[in-house]
Amino acid sequence: KGAHVTYEKWIPFEQIPDRARGAGLCLGGPFGKTLQSQFVVTGKATQFMAAGAPVLIGKNKVTGVFKDKVNCLLVPPADTPAIAEAVTWAVAHPGQLSAVAKAGRALYEQHFSQRLVNEAAKVLVKGLGNA
Repeated sequence: KGAHVTYEKWIPFEQIPDRARGAGLCLGGPFGKTLQSQFVVTGKATQFMAAGAPVLIGKNKVTGVFKDKVNCLLVPPADTPAIAEAVTWAVAHPGQLSAVAKAGRALYEQHFSQRLVNEAAKVLVKGLGNA
C-alpha cells in the first residue's frame, strides 16, 4: 500500500483550509538553500498549521520553534531524500501525524496567529508615529 498523490488545478483561496485539513501531509517548505529560504517561515506553512493540518517544513535559521515529529515534520535544506523519508514516515504513522498536526496548531497559536501579528503591527505603527 503506497502513498496516494493527487495533483489538482488552482484551488480557490477560501477552500484551502478545508483542503489542507483533508490532506495527509501539507508541504510548507521552503526546501531550497537560497539565501531567502534560510530566513523565512512560509505563509503557507503557517496557514496549514492554522488549519490544524500536518505540515512538512524545511529547516533553516528561523525554524528553532519547530520540532521534528512533535509539531511538524522538519527536513534539512536541499535534501530530497530527507523529504522522501519524511513523506514515507507520514504515510506509515497516521496516528502520530495527527498528534503532530494538533501540536502544530498549538504552535501556530503561540507564535504565528493573526492576533499576535496584529499586536506586533500595532506596536510598530505606534512606534512609527512617535518617530
